[in-house]
Amino acid sequence: MKWGTSLSSLIFRPQVCGWLKDKFGVSWQIVPSNLTEMLCNPDPERAERVMKALLETKAKINMRSLKQAFEG
Repeated sequence: MKWGTSLSSLIFRPQVCGWLKDKFGVSWQIVPSNLTEMLCNPDPERAERVMKALLETKAKINMRSLKQAFEG
């Protein structure tokens, strides 16, 4: 891969929950920086809503829907 090549140029098959498979067959997961914080929140109801919203994700993680689930 040449320097400056974007990650999106390597991706050819999106999968569920932010998983991607590149042209070499290597799987990658794109994880938003605050996802762990939301899923590990001490309030189990908030964390459960976020997990449910995440599991409904098809190919792209929708941060807006995760934040809405987190806020209730």
